[in-house]
Amino acid sequence: MYPESERSLREENEFLFGLSKIIGRLEETGLDYRVVGGVALRATLGEPLQTRRENGSIPDLDVLVLSPVDRIKREKIRDDLLTMARGIGVCPRPNLEFARSVGEEFYPFLEIVSGLKFGKEGEIYLVYGSVEEEIPSETFAPVFLSYGGISFLSLPAKTLFYRYLVRACLLKPKDFAKLNRFMDWIRKNPEGQPADYLYKPYISFAVRVNQKYPGRVRLFSFYATVDNYLQGKLSSDERGVFGRVKNYLRG
Repeated sequence: MYPESERSLREENEFLFGLSKIIGRLEETGLDYRVVGGVALRATLGEPLQTRRENGSIPDLDVLVLSPVDRIKREKIRDDLLTMARGIGVCPRPNLEFARSVGEEFYPFLEIVSGLKFGKEGEIYLVYGSVEEEIPSETFAPVFLSYGGISFLSLPAKTLFYRYLVRACLLKPKDFAKLNRFMDWIRKNPEGQPADYLYKPYISFAVRVNQKYPGRVRLFSFYATVDNYLQGKLSSDERGVFGRVKNYLRG
């Protein structure tokens, strides 16, 4: 058995090693990526490294890939990163979402979260079922962040916040506390952030999805509540049935 301080230091070293390996592998591929989600939020806030959530699970590393990639290559990239992460121990689990291009199928009857699509002229759309909303490219400007000394590309703080709103067009119970904390930080640090009006399409998109697909939104709300009660066991089941379906729908 490790003493608590020694175990904590060992887990921090493993986590940082895993994070650096994943970011390094992403950059080796030459893909245009953005780290989003909880790791990006904590990096933006300058919070200390978190190797375990309150429920004891290891945090994910949510990554949005903006480069066009075909499905076979997507699966290879995802499998390579997951295999590497599983071999490290206390390592953030890479959770990849790939933006899609014009003409690519979006599985409108099965979607559980929204996606991104690029138009012919490089315009960016939020997509859920038949609902599409163009969003300003300024909200996707690259931002360099550092977490535990590991640097990576991310998004403006406001965009990180609004992504939580548009991913499932509702806020999950487990995210309430950290998003309240994050919004307070944004209010106190407005310098360099995109203007508020640029995010009106994000709000419009969430409203339109709720109006067109109220049943799906309620279903996801039920799932999020159950997952929160089970301390993330559903969402962390990457190799189970739910995890495989989730990754397939993400692309």
